[in-house]
Amino acid sequence: AGLPRSAPASAEDMAMQACLRRDLRIFLPGDVVEAGGKKCEIVHLHEDRTCSVQAAPGQVPERVLLRDISLLEPRGRFVRRIAVEKAVNALSWRGKYELNCRGAVRPSAQVTKQGAHHMVVVHTGKPLPEGVSFSGLEMEVRGMDQGWGNSGDSGVALFALRAGGEVRHDEDGPVMKVTYNHNSHPNPNHTVRIDGLAGLFALQPGDRLQVALLCPPYPGWSAYVERVEVRLFGTSEQEEPICTALPDDWQTHAAPAFDQLCKRLSDDALISVDVAHLSMQGQAKQGVWKERATVAPGSPDLAPVTPRLRMLLADRSQRCPEGVWTLLERLESYTSVAGSPSDPARRKQWYDSLLVAINRTLDALEHQGKYDTLGVVLGHYADASKECIYRWDREIANMHDLVTGETTGADARTAEDEVLRMLCAARRRMAEAELHRAKGVAVNNDVHFENFVYGSIHFGIPEQLDATRDYNRWNYAQISTFKPADVQRNLLQAYTPARIREIVRADILQAKTGGAQAIREKVIDWLRAHVPAGFQPQSEPAERQEAWLYEVCHDEDYRLKDEALNFMLCGMHVLGADRVACLCGEL
Repeated sequence: AGLPRSAPASAEDMAMQACLRRDLRIFLPGDVVEAGGKKCEIVHLHEDRTCSVQAAPGQVPERVLLRDISLLEPRGRFVRRIAVEKAVNALSWRGKYELNCRGAVRPSAQVTKQGAHHMVVVHTGKPLPEGVSFSGLEMEVRGMDQGWGNSGDSGVALFALRAGGEVRHDEDGPVMKVTYNHNSHPNPNHTVRIDGLAGLFALQPGDRLQVALLCPPYPGWSAYVERVEVRLFGTSEQEEPICTALPDDWQTHAAPAFDQLCKRLSDDALISVDVAHLSMQGQAKQGVWKERATVAPGSPDLAPVTPRLRMLLADRSQRCPEGVWTLLERLESYTSVAGSPSDPARRKQWYDSLLVAINRTLDALEHQGKYDTLGVVLGHYADASKECIYRWDREIANMHDLVTGETTGADARTAEDEVLRMLCAARRRMAEAELHRAKGVAVNNDVHFENFVYGSIHFGIPEQLDATRDYNRWNYAQISTFKPADVQRNLLQAYTPARIREIVRADILQAKTGGAQAIREKVIDWLRAHVPAGFQPQSEPAERQEAWLYEVCHDEDYRLKDEALNFMLCGMHVLGADRVACLCGEL
């Protein structure tokens, strides 16, 4: 991967490394880039596929997508990171709180609500220390409920108070929860651990942990807590910059750097998966998925669904399962069901978002003539009608994606956006397959278990966000036979550079679905626009582009080579190419 640490880097190696970074679009703090027609310096790289750039010292940095910048002067330095394991005692409390179904608490304290549950904050910890990346969490609790009921409704929840903001208990789900349930765990001493804190649950320096006791309003219910201990596990990194001073003549080494580029891109041992493309916020910025939109009163998307569907079915003489009418009646009357918010305003907001999704699904069915899928859509609606709101949400969203997924704003998406969208769809399929395997192992088909699995992984899929709305998923956190970390590990082990190339080939390069040809043309245009500087620099631009595309990127059967796919995916920050470019030391 590079020279031994003790070997000094030559000026030629440093120059070729700079050329490789420019070709592969590897950005580092300190690099000079072009952003929006301006010459800027990168001051910080973020985890959501963006960076902060500054046009001049003292100016307020501007945040831009990595997709939209180009490297002018690679003056940043690679950093070698040495990880040291750390354990932090993040919170420790002893005392006693008792809370009952009427919201009465001893000793006296403020009682609030989380959904329908009474809640009292037990303790708030100190800000988490700087310099540690937290990957695991363990919570020990001593407490129990009244000793009967065994529903797992009461317990102790752990929330994260994000640095610079306050936690919203009724909107932000807990990071972890211990549930009281005599059937599954009669002992008052409980221990729950999560390995793989990431994505929504990633804890940052400055965050504070807050513990709360929860009790439902069911008659006769009560709960108490006497002790809480929270330990965090992670790593701290010692950074060692790798000497990469930029020689003045670095650009004259573009041709030999191109030879190295072709050789090194053929070695998957030098290529990794860039986890930045799993960022949910980064994907949202590039249109891969959309956050749940708020619905304005009087919006045409909120037109009554029932009469519209009856008219659509009458025109086609199609039979509708009875469960569909049950679902629509409950949605349009805002009927409270299992899992729905007790507050009428919040329940209406959630139901309205589901009605909008159904209307938009019907829009797509009518406008595109996809009537062959109508039966599938109605079948899923009917199956969900007798379940809780989380199942409604899941099935309505899945049917919306099934019908509209390939038709929303395709012309406005770049090749990079299209690749991210296809990869997200493939990851959703992979995660669903892993979910079914986990359900088989746990012999469990409950929707709350599904949400526990989805809510415990970081794989860049929208289901992660939807799952966090289901607080009941935490009932499964104390099942010792199932470890969410196993699901996470299986997914990441399967999602390799080779698998990613297979997905791109199958879903873009060899796809026969509508719109596939337009996406293939965007991919070719991306390669055409990113010819490495060291390839035939003396040739005319058009001649040079054609030679690059047809002599280097494609084989004799006009099939994109793996090296060309690696080049593109590295440039799109789907794959990581740091070890391809780093010639001046070991990363």
